[in-house]
Amino acid sequence: MRPYFLLFVFGVFLGCNDDDGNDCELVDCAFQSLSIEFVDTNGINLIANGTYEQAEIIVTKDGVQVNSNLSTLDTLFFEINGEVGENIYEIKLNDTETDVLILDLSGENVETGCCGPYFPINQILYNGQEQEGESDSGLYFEKITIVK
Repeated sequence: MRPYFLLFVFGVFLGCNDDDGNDCELVDCAFQSLSIEFVDTNGINLIANGTYEQAEIIVTKDGVQVNSNLSTLDTLFFEINGEVGENIYEIKLNDTETDVLILDLSGENVETGCCGPYFPINQILYNGQEQEGESDSGLYFEKITIVK
């Protein structure tokens, strides 16, 4: 009887694993991002029509550029790399036009398995005007449309 008990205990130790079954080294996490579409009052995309050049738009946070100028999209796209509370981004659209984006990130730290943390956005202010974010992918991707 004792050998069976030891075999059972040994089997329990081998069978217990505090890993949730995910090998995090194999997971490619999506980063939390924001996309901004600039349109005129008629809904015409201002990057697509050449009013703004995607390659010239620079987004900075604390003096560090956070966007890539390699995008061929008609929307501005960058990673949200902030902290809980107000995060101020400067968006230089061209040599004469710089806008201010303020993201108020929630203190609710959301981790999803191997990825995160992600911070839900409480409020989006663009040049002092509150904006409604659109999200069809949960926490990872938010989009706003700015009428210029």
